[in-house]
Amino acid sequence: MSYRKMNYVEGVQYMKNREGTGSLNPHSNIIINYPGRKENGDYRLTMNDYAPRHTDVIQELYEVILYEHYTYDQMRVLLEDIYDNGTCTSYDDEYIEWLKYTIYWITLQEEINYPRSNGKAGINLPFTRFFEAIYSTQSCSEFDIEKVKARCNNHGCSRPTLYQINNAPNFYHY
Repeated sequence: MSYRKMNYVEGVQYMKNREGTGSLNPHSNIIINYPGRKENGDYRLTMNDYAPRHTDVIQELYEVILYEHYTYDQMRVLLEDIYDNGTCTSYDDEYIEWLKYTIYWITLQEEINYPRSNGKAGINLPFTRFFEAIYSTQSCSEFDIEKVKARCNNHGCSRPTLYQINNAPNFYHY
């Protein structure tokens, strides 16, 4: 099956143009329910009737490395690719394709609700936590996955200070 490929700028515009059009299915078992609770193109993403959270993605990224399905380097490249290109690339692996679309559509909500173009964090904040999740699998990490989840769930608090991680990807910033 072929799915719509978009970078983040195209995705924001696509969702803003969908006002009042109901739901869509951008990839297997991912449903975008439109409109969501906020304005400006917000939507609610569900998977098998469950609305995944950023911490669910964090746990997924952590586990695919922990259980040796994929390496830290593979997940880092995937995160960089999604950050830079959205869904405009293809992978031969169906799981990686599904993960790409899941990360894209979950983070697109942040770009719509808290746009970088207005000086807010947009996709930067979730991508920093996603990177911390995969980095926490490394023996040199000074933090664990539970710390990353806590940093993700600090709603209403200031943004946690970034860790000093050598060779962090370009998106690891606010």
